Amino acid sequence: MTAQLFVVTLVLTSGTVVAQTAPANPPQKDQTTAQTATTRQAGANSATELPQMKTSAYKGVLVDMSCAAGTTSTAGSASAEAAPAKSTNRSAADSGSNCPVSASSSNIGMKLDDGRTVRFDLVGSQRAADALKNDKRWSKNLADGKPIRAKAIGALNGDKLIVASIQ
Repeated sequence: MTAQLFVVTLVLTSGTVVAQTAPANPPQKDQTTAQTATTRQAGANSATELPQMKTSAYKGVLVDMSCAAGTTSTAGSASAEAAPAKSTNRSAADSGSNCPVSASSSNIGMKLDDGRTVRFDLVGSQRAADALKNDKRWSKNLADGKPIRAKAIGALNGDKLIVASIQ
């Protein structure tokens, strides 16, 4: 009986030892899958990660960018009176200054105080159009044919201003 007890104990002990040791050749598929997932995750982060853009305040005069893209000579006489007195003759890229914003403008941009003309993103154009309709001071200036001076908070990406708010 002692021999049988010894054999059972030996079998259980060796089974426990074998079950707890790592296999000599771990499966390569698990390591490859883990490495591929890590590589995919790192690649996805760098591919979808956007560059950091700094939000700033931009001041200037609102302009109609659809007019600026089209003919600039038709609006020249009306907007010459509406243009600020301090404006100087700039390059053709600043042709947006010849197109004052109106209540029906849908593609809005801004001629910045430094002379550059930037276009608003789609949301920014909508926010500016809403403000043109709802802001009494801007509505009065529109009716009087005066330029609309505004302050836009957003991030500049090339020649496009991604507008967070407009005042």
